[in-house]
Amino acid sequence: MWAVRRESTTSSRIGFWAFWVLMAGLLVWNTWAGSQFPSDDCIYAQIGREVLEKGRWLDPTWQGVPFLDKGPVLSWALAG
Repeated sequence: MWAVRRESTTSSRIGFWAFWVLMAGLLVWNTWAGSQFPSDDCIYAQIGREVLEKGRWLDPTWQGVPFLDKGPVLSWALAG
């Protein structure tokens, strides 16, 4: 029983670190090319901040007004 528990802990640690290494690689990949998002980065950053502050994950706002130009996935990524 201990062997099973130890293996699952090891595999979960490997999965955890593999996820973070993948995320770091995706962030580093192509960073010299400029912005990750091709348009108004400051507006999108503010939308991500408002998502975190107000907790409105499904209907992102910008300065209190619903922001409908992009889907909520972009604001979730920025909030994350």
